[in-house]
Amino acid sequence: MRALPMILLVGLVLHIANRPGLAAMIGDGHLIVSRVIIAGNQRVEEEAIRVQLRMRAGAVYDPALVDADVRALYKMGFFDNVQADLSEQGDQLILTYQVAERPQIKTVELEGNKKIDKEELENALKIRPHTILDPIKLRHGIEEARKLYEAKGYLDAKITYTAVPLGNNEVTMKLVVDEGQIIRIDEIIFEGARKVSPSTLRKVMQTKEKWIFSFITGAGTLDRDVLKTDVERLTAYFYDQGYIDVRIDEPVIERKGDALFVTIKIDEGDIYTVGKVDIAGDLVADIDGARKDLSLISGETFRTSKLREDINKLTEFYGDRGYAFVNVAPETQGTPGEKVINVTYK
Repeated sequence: MRALPMILLVGLVLHIANRPGLAAMIGDGHLIVSRVIIAGNQRVEEEAIRVQLRMRAGAVYDPALVDADVRALYKMGFFDNVQADLSEQGDQLILTYQVAERPQIKTVELEGNKKIDKEELENALKIRPHTILDPIKLRHGIEEARKLYEAKGYLDAKITYTAVPLGNNEVTMKLVVDEGQIIRIDEIIFEGARKVSPSTLRKVMQTKEKWIFSFITGAGTLDRDVLKTDVERLTAYFYDQGYIDVRIDEPVIERKGDALFVTIKIDEGDIYTVGKVDIAGDLVADIDGARKDLSLISGETFRTSKLREDINKLTEFYGDRGYAFVNVAPETQGTPGEKVINVTYK
């Protein structure tokens, strides 16, 4: 793998330390920069470099500004090395920014990918011909490509690269993929859930355990984003069973050999029941008809799905009577010391 040069900031003071005349002039505060020269650039236009600079010809030399200029040129992402040098030419003081351009990528070669097609992988890598080789963007692209493999269960996938010099400061980028073996979820474990069976909870989740036909269905593949959403699905499920105080911890993923184990800790809490159910606000004459049709009934288990049903029913009830922009907002209130939820639809 080609070693990429590290950023080296070169202070201007080092370049003038052996020039007593210049050092004295700096001390007196009379050092005026006569010219600012850009050197070493091949493909990057000089004007694109100059717009990054704050030191100008005719200005008093300021080491802090020069240091800021060097940093700004590095941030452009086009250079492996940037140095600033102050020199004398007759009675003129010349400030030169010497740059060394990073190589340009002429071609990109991709090998070893079988489970992800070339186009999808290239879109993740974002490494294109006729662009400047940026090591930061390269590492980011490789990480994005690894995420594609991880989403398909290939947790050990590795991508290595080599920059092959071609001359004229151009390179061929060779990327080799070692996909490895797929690693699936062997078991999903629920800790603390005593009132709802593990089999029921597994049906709620999109993440599944591996089984004999996983190679066809993809079951057992770990997708961290999907697993995060599964926690929300489980929480919604418990709410709909009346467990309003349920707490679900972030899943713990443990790898043992070629298998994954997902542990989800759940504190169910108690079941809440429905207390009083009322309708308030702008009421129509025949509102009692809507009251009788509500899904939430006092004394039964409080279910969020029935709460949503009631909102839809009231919206349709008012809509049928010409109120096209009716807004139904539920207000819930617990009874102190009791596991009861009172509901008012406003």
